[in-house]
Amino acid sequence: MKRKLYLCLMLFLMPGILLSAEESNQMQEVILENVTRTREGVVLALRSIDTIDLLHIIVGEAEGWSISLALRREKFTRPLTHDLFKNFLDRNGWRVEKVVIRDIQGGAFLADLVLGKDETKEIFDARPSDAIALGIRYGAKILVSERVLERERKREKKSRPPSEKQTSERKL
Repeated sequence: MKRKLYLCLMLFLMPGILLSAEESNQMQEVILENVTRTREGVVLALRSIDTIDLLHIIVGEAEGWSISLALRREKFTRPLTHDLFKNFLDRNGWRVEKVVIRDIQGGAFLADLVLGKDETKEIFDARPSDAIALGIRYGAKILVSERVLERERKREKKSRPPSEKQTSERKL
């Protein structure tokens, strides 16, 4: 009984925690700038609309293809999984309001898919690739936590070759 009560309380409080973080400017809106196929998988390049921050997320081949089709507004001959889920949401009065990339754990990005229906909001834990694939189909905002962007800045700084680090330091 206590466990059910705790779970209900967490589900009730979770939307408020997420919205509070956004309201205090801990989130940045990004746009999907590029989708590129590489040996490691498909790379999504997400660029902040307010800063020079750029976030790269590697996704699977199927998800990358689905995102590319949605960006180009192309339809496959049969509904893809993301199209099927969009059809389900539409028929039941829901829409994707936003995608939130909230954290990185163990090298994996964590995302939330925020759905809205009338005055109701529901938040679902999702893979960023699936959340973005659905969000693109709705024209939903994509938000990234400042914590994720800061980790990406640090990772990028460490991965630059020494000559590039020196060059960028001189430019400052």
